[in-house]
Amino acid sequence: MRATVTTVAWPVAAVGAAARGRWPVRRAAILTLTDGDARGFGEAAPLPGFGDDDLAAATTALQRWADGDRAAPASASARFAIDTAVASLAAARAGTTLARHWGAATDPATLATAAVVDDADGARAAVAAGARALKVKLDGARDRARLVAIRAAAPTVALRADANRAWPLAEVDARLADLAGLGLAFVEEPAAGLGPTLRAPRPVPIALDESLAEPDRDAWLDGALASGAVAALVLKPTVLGGVAPVRALAARAHARGVAALLSHALEGPIAFAAAHALAAAIAPATIHGLGPHPALDAWRATAGDAAALDAATLDAAALDAALARLRVTP
Repeated sequence: MRATVTTVAWPVAAVGAAARGRWPVRRAAILTLTDGDARGFGEAAPLPGFGDDDLAAATTALQRWADGDRAAPASASARFAIDTAVASLAAARAGTTLARHWGAATDPATLATAAVVDDADGARAAVAAGARALKVKLDGARDRARLVAIRAAAPTVALRADANRAWPLAEVDARLADLAGLGLAFVEEPAAGLGPTLRAPRPVPIALDESLAEPDRDAWLDGALASGAVAALVLKPTVLGGVAPVRALAARAHARGVAALLSHALEGPIAFAAAHALAAAIAPATIHGLGPHPALDAWRATAGDAAALDAATLDAAALDAALARLRVTP
């Protein structure tokens, strides 16, 4: 088996609530495994400023792994890339898909996903396109008014809000109470430090995302899951460090009747496809946070190869052609 590491980059479209203009360029390290005619791919694409992981650390870790040091790296995104590359190579050898290799009985393309919207017009368009859930990024500017308008435009679909830890911890309950009449499925990550305080239901259910990467997570997570306050865990394999941690967290959530939602970190199509495959294996009936995002739009436009975006296949020939156009010269 031959292992190679390639660094790629592509612009992020300056549109859409998911991007918010924070990452004008996305970069990733791609691990490619080749065994005869079979190939496997993995993508390490840490978000800048999100935890301790960064692209330099991920690239170094993948290169060491490719050179024969098979110890698990510290880089969470590198661990996910290795998991994906090894599994997709095994799937290619067996003539099956990554999703089925990971135990999925359904096609990842059939997964229900939430659409990120900013306003009532976006909500109506998303529902018309078949969205079964909507996610609204809160930004402090007329949040309640926007949610009221979006709920009126889409009265029958699940409505989720994401505060991205922007609320003061002391104001969480009051702010949740202000939103309690809107039928929100949950508010995701209202404030930093909230997880350890969850011991009883809150005015609106909570979803945990960034909190799951905190080093003290295991000291308080089971108590939070048992509290009745948590509706969902939002699981990002790139951030959490691969397949095993995601499966373990999903099992802990399911044991308490809490949903486990797979989500992305604005990666390219390799990690995006892997997240779909893992979602199909772990929770095929759940509405996941895996709708298309601006980084994929720009990847498609820059690479010029739509076939490489097939979420179920990780088509080797298409990816080879696309990655060649995105390669960054060391």
